[in-house]
Amino acid sequence: MNQTGIDVNNQNISVLFLFCSNGGKNYYRNIFHFSNNKNNCCNPGDRIPAMWSNPDNGNSLLTVVSTSSNFNNTQMNTDFNLPFYTPVFIGLVINGNTMSLYINNILWKIIDKINIIHIITNNTII
Repeated sequence: MNQTGIDVNNQNISVLFLFCSNGGKNYYRNIFHFSNNKNNCCNPGDRIPAMWSNPDNGNSLLTVVSTSSNFNNTQMNTDFNLPFYTPVFIGLVINGNTMSLYINNILWKIIDKINIIHIITNNTII
């Protein structure tokens, strides 16, 4: 795990990247995982946020963020498989207590009014 230079008490974060998968698997494949500590799960701040490819032999995505009421399972799933062998632009934006997922610059889903546990240390782990 590497430490990032993210500022203290940051309530707004954008994670933007190109994602290209060559095939599905029957297990979770981690894409990224930000944490306020070195734990994977299931305490406050363990996933602020994290994203995986689902274990569905396809190419759907699972995004998880810790909230004050649910430290592990405030989730956003894509309901479809992304194409194989084709780069897809993914954007995850957290603005206060709203989480938005963009796929190829199109707003796909918003979860709002959730009490997100934000980055609280300058030693955030990625």
